[in-house]
Amino acid sequence: MGKRKQERDYDDILRKIRKIDSKSRKRRRSVSSESYEVNQDEQAKVNPRHQMLNSFFMTPTGEHELENIIVSLQNDKAPGIEGISNALLKEIKTLLVCL
Repeated sequence: MGKRKQERDYDDILRKIRKIDSKSRKRRRSVSSESYEVNQDEQAKVNPRHQMLNSFFMTPTGEHELENIIVSLQNDKAPGIEGISNALLKEIKTLLVCL
C-alpha cells in the first residue's frame, strides 16, 4: 500500500471517528438533566450498587492503560453500534490514545 493511500485512509478513518463522536455528543446533550437524575434515582432503587459506583471518584484512564485495553480486544468479536471493528481499533490505537 502506497504512503499516500495510507494517508488518505488514515484521514478517512479520522473523519469517520469525528462524525461518530459528534453524533454521540449530540445524543448525550439531548438527554435532559432532569430525566437523567430521575433515571439515576430509579436505578439506585433497583440496583443499590449503581449508587455506590457513583459515590467515589475514579481517576481518568491513562494513555498506557487505554493502549493495553485496545491491544487486549479480540478481533473475532462483533463491532459495536458504531460499526468499528476491534481490528480497526487496533490499527489506529496510536491515534486513539492521542485523542
